[in-house]
Amino acid sequence: MVNNPRFPHTCKVYRMTAPTPFSAGTESVIYEGECRKYTNTSKFNEVVISKYGLSIPGTLPIKVGDLLTVTDVTGTFNGSVVEVSAGNLGTKVFFNTTGQ
Repeated sequence: MVNNPRFPHTCKVYRMTAPTPFSAGTESVIYEGECRKYTNTSKFNEVVISKYGLSIPGTLPIKVGDLLTVTDVTGTFNGSVVEVSAGNLGTKVFFNTTGQ
């Protein structure tokens, strides 16, 4: 039997709240748990706007500009959300990496 889970990766989506000139602010976690990371080069007027996508179970209040950390079999990636689509079958998040 092949082990092929729907959400084989782990991720954390968060935003920084109450930043000041002296502090980056406080990390407010929106979601932490299972997800599926995939390559998704999406374009708008021939300009690439995202390189990766995430599928997350459930409908979540994720917004453009939120930050994320994703771990898959190749490593851990940090990113920034560039587009979100939330519906009754889950939440799709499109993001670009900001470095490892």
